[in-house]
Amino acid sequence: MCQLDESVTQLREKRAHWTDCLVSDDVNSIQNQLTRMTWNITVFRVLMEEALPRAPDAEGGGKQLNGPLLRLLQESFLESLLLGFRRLMDRGGLDGDRGVNSLRSLLDDISEHSHLLTRGAIIQLGPPDTMNSGNRGGDFLHAWADTKHRQIDNLTGLAEDPDDRIPRHLFDDRRKTLETDFESAKAMINQEIAHAATPQSRSRFHYQRITWDDLYKLHAELCKSAHFLDRLICESGLGSFLPIQIGGGEVDYLSRTNVAARATGLPQENTFELKEVRMRSP
Repeated sequence: MCQLDESVTQLREKRAHWTDCLVSDDVNSIQNQLTRMTWNITVFRVLMEEALPRAPDAEGGGKQLNGPLLRLLQESFLESLLLGFRRLMDRGGLDGDRGVNSLRSLLDDISEHSHLLTRGAIIQLGPPDTMNSGNRGGDFLHAWADTKHRQIDNLTGLAEDPDDRIPRHLFDDRRKTLETDFESAKAMINQEIAHAATPQSRSRFHYQRITWDDLYKLHAELCKSAHFLDRLICESGLGSFLPIQIGGGEVDYLSRTNVAARATGLPQENTFELKEVRMRSP
């Protein structure tokens, strides 16, 4: 077996494994983790940024809201969101008895095996079986190969060399971006969510205040990373993590500009700060 055939065989196995991690029906696939997270964020923001400001005014100022219920909603959502980030940034490997489906692990594994991502191996392997399974004639395969060649040209700056490789630094840079955005949240998770740190233990860490916008930005970067890997390698057709309205209109509560209330009752320990945030279209 020639070296290219060996690379194609290895790439076929790795692509199938990467695709399972990213978009399989498993409850813990990255797609399913991000879908649950995105829905939770959407529901929370609709409640906090749309419903809460419309609550009746209280005679003594503020809003007529159930304080304990609101605190439960906020704290439970925050803990769920932060633990979701921690799972998606888990350093554990993809394989073995302790294997995890995390974006960090997936990026690391693809980076480690990036030597397989040559133009020759990718084109010879062809598109995944699930891609347009009802239309895999010569025209489709030619169009797919042409698109893939242009994609690799753009990534490598080279043209039509079978030994061209998708640069490893693309995956390393994406991981570094996620790590940078996750750094402040990581310290908060370790001290106050995942572990009941003592005062002495907490005093060892001094992390910057975190805003809702910081958390929403990290969520956006996780979603972008998943789409980046799917479009470049897995090609499963991964779409939006929220439904898109068909028929030319906009989903009103996702596209309107809203401003969040400042006073929301979160614990005031200089560890979490709320500020005005605006709804963004997904």
